[in-house]
Amino acid sequence: MRMPTLKIKRLVFTADGLNLYEIEDSFIVTDQRQHILKESKKIQICQIYISKTIASRKAAERYAIEEINKSKV
Repeated sequence: MRMPTLKIKRLVFTADGLNLYEIEDSFIVTDQRQHILKESKKIQICQIYISKTIASRKAAERYAIEEINKSKV
C-alpha cells in the first residue's frame, strides 16, 4: 500500500532502508518507496517488525553467499 497523505509528526529512525514514522495516533514502517509495510498503535511492535525484517535479510544474504561459495568449489 502506498503511503497516503498522512500527518507525519516525525521520523523516529531509519534502518537498512526501513523508516519508522510517528503519525497522528500511531506508528508506521515504510520502505524506500514510501510503501506502508506495518502500522501499529505501539512503537515496540514496529521496532520488532524492523528487527525481524533486517534479521531475515541478513540470513538470506548469508545463505546466498554460502551457496555461491559452494558452487565455486
